[in-house]
Amino acid sequence: MNTKNWIIIGIGVVWWIIIFALIAKCKGYIDYKLSENEYIESTYEDEEDSNENGFAVDDTKTPPSWVQGRWYCVTPYGKLQVEISGDHILELLEDGTSYYGTYSYSDRTIHPNTKSYTHYKLDLSTQRIEAGQGYYFEKEE
Repeated sequence: MNTKNWIIIGIGVVWWIIIFALIAKCKGYIDYKLSENEYIESTYEDEEDSNENGFAVDDTKTPPSWVQGRWYCVTPYGKLQVEISGDHILELLEDGTSYYGTYSYSDRTIHPNTKSYTHYKLDLSTQRIEAGQGYYFEKEE
């Protein structure tokens, strides 16, 4: 193989490493250390329980009762609606698409067992459901 082929292969490998690193960072798989025993503060720093690294821990298997009900969110991508009743969830998108099924709960996150391929983090201190990118669902009263 000539030098040009090796350069193309090298650029491709570096590109894929960068892509995988960005995906891992977005999904929270990478812990960032500032020094040997110092970690970046958690988003949920006001939570009382924490693990040995100082991050908040929620090991309950059921979400708080305030999540039950109908929630709405308006984003630049359209209106979203989530209805949580017991152990079931209904997700409605503005285009009429809907997903229905059960859900699981772990680490302050609702994981629908639907084909929506999404999850909903809970902000326990303000009793809100995050929609991502700085948007939050509002509960219908």
